[in-house]
Amino acid sequence: MKQRDELQVLRDNIVNKALSLGFIFGMISYIVTFIRCFTYGFDVAFGIITTVMVLFAMVVWRRKKLSLNLKVYFIMLFVLMAMVSGLMRFGYLVSSKAYIILIPIFVSFILEYRRALLLLIFYGGVYGIFGYGYVSGIIPSTVDANEYVLSANAWLMDLSIILLTALAILFVGNQFSQTLIEKLKIIRQKNKDLNDREKRFSVLFEHSLDAIIILKDGLYYEANQRALEMFGCDMDYLLGRSPKVTSPQYQPDGAISEVKARELIGKAMAGEPQLFEWQHTRADGQVFDASISLVAIKYDNKDFLQAVLQNITEKKKQQAELKRYRLHLENLVQQRTEELEAANEELTQSNTDLIHQRNELENTLLKLHKTQKKLIESEKMASVGVLTAGVAHEINNPLNFIQSGLYGLQSLNSDQYNDIEESEQVELRGEIIESMEEGVRRISDIVYSLNQFNRKSEDDYSSCSIHGIIDNCLKILAHKTKNRITVQKIYFKEALIVQGNEGELHQLFLNLLHNAIQAIPNEGTVQVKTTCNNKVEVEIMDSGEGIDNDVIGRIFEPFFTTKEAGSGVGLGLSIVYNIIKKHKGEVLVDSAKGNGAKFTVIIPINYVVENEKQ
Repeated sequence: MKQRDELQVLRDNIVNKALSLGFIFGMISYIVTFIRCFTYGFDVAFGIITTVMVLFAMVVWRRKKLSLNLKVYFIMLFVLMAMVSGLMRFGYLVSSKAYIILIPIFVSFILEYRRALLLLIFYGGVYGIFGYGYVSGIIPSTVDANEYVLSANAWLMDLSIILLTALAILFVGNQFSQTLIEKLKIIRQKNKDLNDREKRFSVLFEHSLDAIIILKDGLYYEANQRALEMFGCDMDYLLGRSPKVTSPQYQPDGAISEVKARELIGKAMAGEPQLFEWQHTRADGQVFDASISLVAIKYDNKDFLQAVLQNITEKKKQQAELKRYRLHLENLVQQRTEELEAANEELTQSNTDLIHQRNELENTLLKLHKTQKKLIESEKMASVGVLTAGVAHEINNPLNFIQSGLYGLQSLNSDQYNDIEESEQVELRGEIIESMEEGVRRISDIVYSLNQFNRKSEDDYSSCSIHGIIDNCLKILAHKTKNRITVQKIYFKEALIVQGNEGELHQLFLNLLHNAIQAIPNEGTVQVKTTCNNKVEVEIMDSGEGIDNDVIGRIFEPFFTTKEAGSGVGLGLSIVYNIIKKHKGEVLVDSAKGNGAKFTVIIPINYVVENEKQ
């Protein structure tokens, strides 16, 4: 369509220029004719030419608005009238007879060849009619040939007609020759591009990783090298054969290969691309599986089929193997499911038994908790026993002071010392009262120390003096160390204050000091050393028998004891451990059999114990 539009534009351009040039030369001829009429006179022929020139001017003025055919037909009519008017006046001598050659040639470039030929016959016929008229005398000849030949007007007319004819032919020929040259260049470039594309497609065709086969009329027409390798044959073996030759009789689905191939080829030729799997046979008879895409293509107005093949034999084997594995796994899963269901039934039964056992264990644990509470109370009572023994021992001396003082006062009041002067009696009475006050003070201190142990509330947290707590505990245990154990106190230079439960801290250090004293069978030394480095550290060292390495890791376990049966329930150090953990601290032990033991208590100095229940 584009080429036809370009040719139509070219033809219209030629006709427009021909009209313009024709009008110019026509005017020249008309002027020559007008001048010549002064010699030969004005007649009908001049009137016709004048009318034609007026029409010619109008057509040239409106040439871009008129259709191509109308403009061509007007040129044909204009030339015919010019030729007829010339034949009527000058006969054989007329110059416009050259148009018989010009117009058919011009029309052949613009219109069909058949119309140009008919126009040539028509113009020749008109010329022949006028020739017959002059020869037979039907048309009288009024022009003197010798005079006409020697006339300048005749030569000017011939010259204008010859130039117009020559220029018209040259112009049309030049326009078409340039167009043909341009089109020829375009055609050559397109041919070159087509050749390049053909080479590229040939390279792609031959070097494709897939096998490509072209079919024509249901037979193999072309194939690439990959296809020959796939079928294990050469080109002569494959080309010209039908797919029936390279296929087994039946396909895996049971269909006859020949029938199914015709059906698939028919659908593809009908414009329905086909994608399917197919079994082929190699030249040696070996069967292989292929995935095929089949599409219809058109080349050089001929119908072909393009088949792209991929060998999927290994893929099919892998799929079959995967299917076999899947079935095997499904069987294993089924078997395992049955086993799990059986195991689940067993677990359900076991779970029922475990629930029953758990209930029994909970009841047993509840009983153990109750028993543990009783044992802890027993341990507390043992501590109370230690306290009672210490208190009784410590209170005994001050009570003796008070009793002696009372006896002395009674004696003074019974006039047993009348022989002593009044001043001496007053002095003696003051000494007796001072002794009694000392006894009361000592009893008050013991009672104060005892009250520190009486703080049993777990929520009673306050600022506690570590040195004061240790001193209170040593006072209570003084009767156990007297005349047997030397207590060395190496205190930090400043008071050590921590936030905690004072009663529990008394219980903690009382247990550790009591254990240290009990670890010394005869005479020995207990050393208490305190230090501070962001944390309070209290070291309690004894020179006792020490702890075996085999049991040192278990000494903080509840109910574990190295004492003889009846000497303890093994809760003392467990209580120590729980108290120190509650105060966010830690307790360390270092001991060896026969070398005594060292317990180190570490408590954060600025830590406020949370009100949590143990």
